[in-house]
Amino acid sequence: MMPYIQETSSNIVQKTPYPVSFLQQERGTRGHPSTEYLSGSATSNQPMPAWEAVCRTANKDSAQQARDLLSAIQETLKWFPDFSDMIPQLRHSIAADGSVLFEWIFSDYRIGFNIEPNPQESSWYLVTNRKLGEISASGFISHINLRVLIQFLFSFIRLT
Repeated sequence: MMPYIQETSSNIVQKTPYPVSFLQQERGTRGHPSTEYLSGSATSNQPMPAWEAVCRTANKDSAQQARDLLSAIQETLKWFPDFSDMIPQLRHSIAADGSVLFEWIFSDYRIGFNIEPNPQESSWYLVTNRKLGEISASGFISHINLRVLIQFLFSFIRLT
């Protein structure tokens, strides 16, 4: 059975395609955990708003690739528990063509992921300012191990 999530401000209830580990179980009317309805709860190390963006993505290829990316981020965060205070909220944006942009914005650099309707065109990037040497790195994500990429990027974060 697929779990449901209730968006708290609108009270809209919908099926959720993302892992239950991103959700907290809601208590029912008598204080017992509900088995069907889950409410989202964002914490600093869980990209909950990003998961919600995936739910609004109409393009199925983009949505699947975004789920894969966010799952890789979630898995990697388990290995870097101290990152909850080091990384900002994962920002997201959905374009009219169905592409999704995820981005961490730091004071001296940005790390981002462009998820495109054509999975072969999806990419990642790391761009720094002059203070960090104006580093620019990027690549496609269609044929790489996302967990290895995320670990590489987290290693960069740890070093800065």
